[in-house]
Amino acid sequence: MGGQEPDITQRAGRSRARRGDIRRVYTLIDRCRVLGDDAPAWRRCAMEGLMDLLPADVAIGNELADLRDLADKGWKGVPPGAPARSPSHGAIRIGFTTKKQREAWERYAEETPVHRTPEFTTLLKADTPSVTRSRRQIWDDASWYRSKAFNEIHKVAGLDDYIISICRIPGTRRSSSIWVHRAIGAEPFGRREWYLLDLTHRELARQIGGPVASTLQPTPATLTRRQRETLELMLAGMTEKQAAASMGIGVPTVHENVQAIYSHFGVHSRSELSAHFIRRYRSALNDAQLGEDED
Repeated sequence: MGGQEPDITQRAGRSRARRGDIRRVYTLIDRCRVLGDDAPAWRRCAMEGLMDLLPADVAIGNELADLRDLADKGWKGVPPGAPARSPSHGAIRIGFTTKKQREAWERYAEETPVHRTPEFTTLLKADTPSVTRSRRQIWDDASWYRSKAFNEIHKVAGLDDYIISICRIPGTRRSSSIWVHRAIGAEPFGRREWYLLDLTHRELARQIGGPVASTLQPTPATLTRRQRETLELMLAGMTEKQAAASMGIGVPTVHENVQAIYSHFGVHSRSELSAHFIRRYRSALNDAQLGEDED
């Protein structure tokens, strides 16, 4: 929930999460890191993994402009729906069982200004780097089942109980959001599920921009196959002539690939390109070094 975190073992005991649950959290994070260059792929992996872990029926993930920044500006220029949504990928929404339910939720997301939703208003009050709230921390049962939010939105989309989490992305003015739901008639989420979502999201958010790509970050995933091959050989230290021989293509073609790679990553030289990847993966290298030191 931001700030100084208690010892994980103590939190796990209070939340009734088991050691196996914690292992599954870090296994999921490792799977996301493997897919880290492809923002839509790792985010989908995270949503699917959380649906299985908690479990949940629907999971929604997004990358947003920082809510407090927007609030300080009086929400000026903020369109309906999630603020500053990535123009490349948009939200990841998985688990809806029918087209009607999915469309009902998408209408809500696109037509409702984010600062007028009770969930985000509540989250904004917590001036911490991360905050996770269950539906019962936002609504009491009586108010929830009488509300427009439930009867006209969630119920139509086949959804009832939920947990929502917002984590600021380190070094940016953006946040990551995850919203998990259970279907109507399902048992409400408990303390275990709240804790596991909170832990997973905080650990994932600190990887964004490093081992896992931001939705706004240029990554190798969107290069052509030949450009990715050229990039790999460049980072291995090969010259354009050596790369051309290795791939069996002409030097002019390799040069074109190199220029396209520079443009893609916003750099102008091989040294700038190398520096980009060193910065990007520094946290992953530090994690690996810590593991070696512990041995």
